[in-house]
Formats: sequence, C-alpha cells, structure tokens
Amino acid sequence: MKLEGHSQLQRNALSVLTDVLSRCAQHRLPVGLLRPKPLVAEETIYGDYDLFCAPGALHQLIQSFCMAARERGVSLHLVQAREAKSELRIWGPTDGDGLSVEVWTRIELTMRDLQGSSGPAFLNVEDFEPHICFSSQSASLESAPASLIYLTHLYHKNKDLAHSEVRRRLEWYRTQLTSDVKRTAGNRTDTHYAALKLLSSLSDPSELAEASYRALEQLQVLGIKPHVERLRGLRKKLWRRHQQRPRRARHPVVAVVGPDGTGKSTVLQAVADACQHITFGVMRFKKFFRKYRILSRYTKSRGRGVARNVQEERLSSWISLLALLRLTVLRVTGWTPGIWIIDRYFYDYYFLGLRDSAVHGHRKTFFARFIAGFVPRPAVLVVCHCPESMREERKPGELSAESAALLYDTYISQITEKKVTEMLFFSTAGPLDETQNAASYICTLIDKLGAKR
Repeated sequence: MKLEGHSQLQRNALSVLTDVLSRCAQHRLPVGLLRPKPLVAEETIYGDYDLFCAPGALHQLIQSFCMAARERGVSLHLVQAREAKSELRIWGPTDGDGLSVEVWTRIELTMRDLQGSSGPAFLNVEDFEPHICFSSQSASLESAPASLIYLTHLYHKNKDLAHSEVRRRLEWYRTQLTSDVKRTAGNRTDTHYAALKLLSSLSDPSELAEASYRALEQLQVLGIKPHVERLRGLRKKLWRRHQQRPRRARHPVVAVVGPDGTGKSTVLQAVADACQHITFGVMRFKKFFRKYRILSRYTKSRGRGVARNVQEERLSSWISLLALLRLTVLRVTGWTPGIWIIDRYFYDYYFLGLRDSAVHGHRKTFFARFIAGFVPRPAVLVVCHCPESMREERKPGELSAESAALLYDTYISQITEKKVTEMLFFSTAGPLDETQNAASYICTLIDKLGAKR
C-alpha cells in the first residue's frame, strides 16, 4: 500500500489520535500508549496503535474520539470485540484505509507457575496509575513496567523475536532503561536493573517463558499483580452470546440516528441506492406511532400553535411504548423481510426538554428507564454527525447545541455500556458524492449481517 495516496487521510486520522491523547493527558485520565509507536504517518501502515484505558475512563475516551472526529469531519468505526477490548478505526469520507486503534481496559497474558504449567490471566489497568507519566501531549507508562509488560505480551502472543518490529521495540526499551539509569545517577529501583537484564539476555525464543515469569515477579514488586481468569471458557461463551444476540434476531436492526440536521435522510437514501443487492427494508421510526389515531387526535386538540416535534416530545413516554408495541408485532409476524434500516430510534425519545423550551433542563422519563430493557438492540448503530455550525445551518433553531451534545452522549453510552457491540460514527460534513461513496462501507456491514443470519 502506498502512503502517498492516503497522506491527507493519515494526517486527519493522526490528528484525531494526537488530539485525544492530549485531552486525556490534560485531564490526567489513565489513558495512554501501551507500547511505543511514533505518531507519524509513516507508522500507520505498520500495525495498530494499542492504548491502555481504565474501565472508568472508557466513556470519556470514546467521547473524546467522537468530539475530535466531529471537528475534523472524519468517521469512526467502533467494535466491542471482546469484553476488555475495543477496536476503533478512523477513516475518511473517500478512502477505505485509515488508522486502527485497539483500546484495552485490561491486559491479557499467559501466567506460568513454578511447576511450568500456564494459564490465562490479566493485569488490571487501575494498577498502572502510580506508574503513569503525564506530559502535555500524551501519557505513557514508566520504562520499567512498560518493558516488563511487553515481555509478557511476547510470550502470550508467541511472537517471533527475529521480527523487525519486535527487535526495534526491544532495542527502544533497552535504550530507555539505560538512559533512565544514567540520568538519575543510578538512583533507580532494582526493578529497572532487573528489566534491563531480562531484555539484554533475551535472544532465543525458548527463553520467552522464563523471561515472562521473571517479568511477572518484578511487576508484582511494583504493585501490578496478575489476576487468574476463573471460568474463562464460560465467560467467553457468555460474551460470544451477548455479542451475537442482535445478529441472530429474525430481523437485525440497523439504526441510523443523530440530532436534527445531521443528514440522516441523506444517509438513508445513499445506503438504499448502494445496497440494492441486499434484501432490506427502510422504515421510518415516526410511522411506528403516528398511525395511532388516539395520539394524532390528542396532539391536534392540545398542541395548537406548537411545533409537531415539540408535541411529540411531550408525549415521549407514550410514543416509546406505542413504538415498542408496533415494532414487536412486526418482528413477531415477519411482515417486513430481511434486515431493517430504521431512521431515528428510541434513544431520541428518552428525554424531555430537548426541544421544548417550557421544560427547564433535561430529564429522563420514567418509561425511558423501563422500556430500555425491552428495546431490541441494534446490530449496528450508525450515528450521523457534522460540525455544529453546519447542523444549525441545515435546520436552524430546532435543537440547541446542549441538547445535541446530550443525544451524542446517549448514543456513545450504548457502546461503552456494551448494549450495542458495533457503532459507526458517520461524518456527513462532506459533499453528497462523498456521502454516497462512504455509504458503500455501511453496505459492507449490512452485507455481513445478512451472511450471519
């Protein structure tokens, strides 16, 4: 792959990543690069960027990624691949290749005991916090624990020590440890000398198991203790069932959501034009409840002089209930074949006060909390976004910036709380032809859903 053809995309993707790391460092969040990798365009073609993140900071991290993507007009594809791993891909409106980031809320490893047997284990990221170094640009682990964790990673993944990337990182750690010892005139802990000795003596792949065991001993000295996974097979089976639950539905749902003016209708039309080879149905969420005569009569009698979207917001609890009933009937009877692509979803009716100026502040309705447990989980959540100035230009005065931010936060919480396993944060800031080209990416996701049914 030639880098020249993707230079602008790589710069945009890298600027998103560097901006996110800088914001997290300024707020002193336990988020940073797990392994050394320069933030330059030439490095983007050599594998992923690995980040460590404490579970409590995951929502803020994803929120920062989405905020930076909105500012730069790029899209994000986020997949909750494992219980402790999130895969994030930053890509532009016209190029298919981009920047891949893996976020780990705990570090997987293979633990070896004194008898020589080994088993799965993990390191808690919360234990890293005393050893995180913050700068104005990013956060990173101290050289000693970072090098020891990398040794356990080599054994866990059975890496080839002759690989150029492995040799380059080992050399970087040796140089960094030597520099730290010299800079402090030898006033370093014994862990630094132990880590440097392990790295210097590592030359044969057969020595990896012993080096990993010694590295774990030194990590425990630093307060980073490995935790053995209990019932690992059952946990993996339950997570796999949780991940495949929305895909195994009779009618998988692809929800296209976003605040007013973010181009949901344009995306729906572009997807419908690009996915003509797939059996799917495009459904308007508002049709789930506007066909009920009782609701329409109530809004006509009591909503005179009030915008229709404000009237419906005041009845959001009843709208959510009626829409859930109608959607359940359609799913059970199978009146609509194939995959469903729905514009808007229940998340847009969780709050009061988004558009209604008569309500002070925003608050969740009672039915929102109740119905949330019965709402079908979308297999893919497509969140349309664009800069705030563009959204206001498209639909002026319909939704405030504060209300739009609340909706974005609600969408992001679906993936961070693992209610949805796949989210596409889709940029509609470009011209129409760019949206049509990028709609083919959504079609590939829909095509995969059809194959997994």
